[in-house]
Amino acid sequence: MAAEDIGKTMTWFYVSPSEALFRDIALDLSGHPQASAHVEDIFAVFLWRSASKYEYAMPSEAFGPIVTKAKLLLDPASANRSEWAVSIHEPSALTPELLDLTWMSYFATGEVKYLDLILGAIRGQYNNSLAVVAAAAPWSFRANCEQHPSILAHAESRVESASDPLMARFLRDCIQRAKTKEAHSFEGKR
Repeated sequence: MAAEDIGKTMTWFYVSPSEALFRDIALDLSGHPQASAHVEDIFAVFLWRSASKYEYAMPSEAFGPIVTKAKLLLDPASANRSEWAVSIHEPSALTPELLDLTWMSYFATGEVKYLDLILGAIRGQYNNSLAVVAAAAPWSFRANCEQHPSILAHAESRVESASDPLMARFLRDCIQRAKTKEAHSFEGKR
């Protein structure tokens, strides 16, 4: 599978997860040894979160460095000894890298706690987050809200309870954009 296809498959994994698809993705990931360290981290987080949530067996380390990183995250004893793993398990701020890993955690599991972490970054919950995260988090949430009905549903569920008027306005904007895009997509299919 091409790297772009792997990414799309991983992005929609939470909709219909299966161990067979998980193993296929792991096998395909092993065929991309030229991935950057950040891309390896994203893939490793996908494998770790999927294996943890669905209780899938982690593939052999013979699958390569991505599986080795995922196993490090999966094993609490090893994770506590690795600065890299600790930064993922217990982030003190949402960096651009951790924003990507948080999105992958959502796509692997479908758990809304990851969406709430991203909304927290948008609200400015992490005072020590970088300015780039302050710009990227809203953009990525808005874009994914337009593509994923589950993220749109989460935005709709949070808009009325948002205590911050700016957050409520942001969520209403995301909902409106997603529904407008949805209407245009429907019109194009007639």
